[in-house]
Amino acid sequence: MKHIIFLCEFGSLNGGERSLLAVLPFLLRGGIDVGVVAPAAGEFALKLRELGITHLHLPFTASDLPELKRSLLTDLLQRQTFDILHANSLSMGCLSGDIVERLSLASVAHLRDMIKLSPPKIASLNRHRRLLAVSNAVRQFHVAQGITSEKCGVLYNGVDLQQFSSEQNRCTGIDLHTELGIASDVPLIAVIGQICLRKGLDTLFDAVENVFRRRELPHLLVVGKRWSVKTESIEYERQLHERAAVFPLAGRVHFLGERDDVPRLLRELTLLVHTPRQEPLGRVLLEAAAAGCCVVATDVGGTREIFQNGENEPIVPLVPANDVEKISNEIIRLLDSTELRRTISMAMKNRAEMFAAEKSATRLMEMYEEF
Repeated sequence: MKHIIFLCEFGSLNGGERSLLAVLPFLLRGGIDVGVVAPAAGEFALKLRELGITHLHLPFTASDLPELKRSLLTDLLQRQTFDILHANSLSMGCLSGDIVERLSLASVAHLRDMIKLSPPKIASLNRHRRLLAVSNAVRQFHVAQGITSEKCGVLYNGVDLQQFSSEQNRCTGIDLHTELGIASDVPLIAVIGQICLRKGLDTLFDAVENVFRRRELPHLLVVGKRWSVKTESIEYERQLHERAAVFPLAGRVHFLGERDDVPRLLRELTLLVHTPRQEPLGRVLLEAAAAGCCVVATDVGGTREIFQNGENEPIVPLVPANDVEKISNEIIRLLDSTELRRTISMAMKNRAEMFAAEKSATRLMEMYEEF
């Protein structure tokens, strides 16, 4: 039995944590012994407890100096017995590269972001035995920065298809329209994810303003929260709320915060709109595909890899980042055609089979056996 320790930086449930949680049950069923190093508190810790996963508390905080982080993490790992260390994020991969080399540990670093790295961080990543990128776009980005191409493979994030299938998410209790106090025939457009500059919500608001001037019924739901405490991020969120309070958005934009019922929400939406300026492999897009929720998305990062068909043509509308006119036009085109939305929904569900969490877990286990 392989014993794997995953190294995670956040206590909140971001894309990397959700992607790990999706495959953990399948790893356990496959006979993998799992431990997770993660912050002591937070929703991630609660989920680990529910799964019965051994949770080792991350011995440092984000504000600690890098040398202190490496020292504390080295002490923790030296007290553990395991076969492979799996750094679950780009940051943890950069941090642990020097450690695994010094301790002669078998290791994997998961590349879940597209961020420019310094030469020392690239060198640290290359000290891992294997590197995993969440998309070909991410792999190409980091190979261009200097990571060892021979070490780096691609493993798409996995989604529990049953969790997001319509059969598993029949509406119970109060539906969204009732919750929001709006008529049942009002189309619901949503953006789901972290509120931050990279996600392009300002562009989405521009596009939705165009839509609202041309169509009277739709409402916009903003699902998610801001995690960054940087001044620019706080100001960015404030400006979004300020815009939502004036015409034509006033009364038609709803900030729902973080939700634990995203599978149900996806089933009730008319349309999910995803307008980031950069996206390694948007997890919410995988979830939307599994739910058969129609999507308009910007053609950035790994997004095309999710939605391309056998002829490499996208099965959903993909538009250039920051192109307000094209985004608004595609939203209106889909709002106006139930048949088109139905066709796209069926194609998305078929495509989602490629991203089943069980398949991702199987590929992970095959990789671990190669060590």
